[in-house]
Amino acid sequence: MKNILIATDFSNGSKNAIRIARKISDNFKAKIIYFHAYIPPILDPNVPIGILDETFKIGIAIIEDKLKAEVEIDKIQGRKSEFSLEIGDIITGIDSINEKDKIDLVIIAKTGSSGFFERILGSTASHLIHNIKVPILVIPEKYENNIFENICYASKLEFEEILFLKETIKLSKKSKSPLTILNIKEKTELDINPDKNFIKEIKENLNGKDYSLSQISGVNFVEEIINIIETKKISLLSVASHKRNILSQLLNPSKTKKLIESIKIPLLIFSFK
Repeated sequence: MKNILIATDFSNGSKNAIRIARKISDNFKAKIIYFHAYIPPILDPNVPIGILDETFKIGIAIIEDKLKAEVEIDKIQGRKSEFSLEIGDIITGIDSINEKDKIDLVIIAKTGSSGFFERILGSTASHLIHNIKVPILVIPEKYENNIFENICYASKLEFEEILFLKETIKLSKKSKSPLTILNIKEKTELDINPDKNFIKEIKENLNGKDYSLSQISGVNFVEEIINIIETKKISLLSVASHKRNILSQLLNPSKTKKLIESIKIPLLIFSFK
């Protein structure tokens, strides 16, 4: 992991996400890019153009000062970082940065009903997950534990996920515990792609010392995950989100959204392309 992008709106939730971004950066010696997408407010068209221009410049200057302050903290602490202020929407901004600097991880805060991520959870949630070309880590506002403590990868094992598992194992190696791979099968769904084939592939491609595999059957995928998080004290949940197709799905956008809304720990989302 070389480059981490943290999307911030300067809320308390974003401050917590920055704290965790710095821990990840320190563990992987990665550069942090502090990012803010600024959409100018719609003002009365009767206001003189000079005042509009001055208001815009003041707004930009305030945001830049806040971003520069985070970079200055990193400089003092011996951490590499920079900032990027984009005029426009978050998705276009992240894509633009990713074209210039290959981003390995995007971090976004979940801060409540008025928070940064919630504002894009509606009609654009699926677009964000399936069109940004890097994993997204969602950090709850009040999460204070060690993100590396006990990591779990939850799946229905219906699609090729070895690459996502390998990336999650890189994180779990910063923990004292091996990665927990949790295969959850909803009782109402058919096993279209036999689990045994994927389990065989996992065993062939991953070091057995790096993970433990558990299989459970339940009525609801999301509810089973929430129960596991509480009983096993999971510190980070990793999932892969797949667009719905005619025959089957891994974790469709609606379930991804429900996970984001329901769980109280960091959620790492990989997306099939």
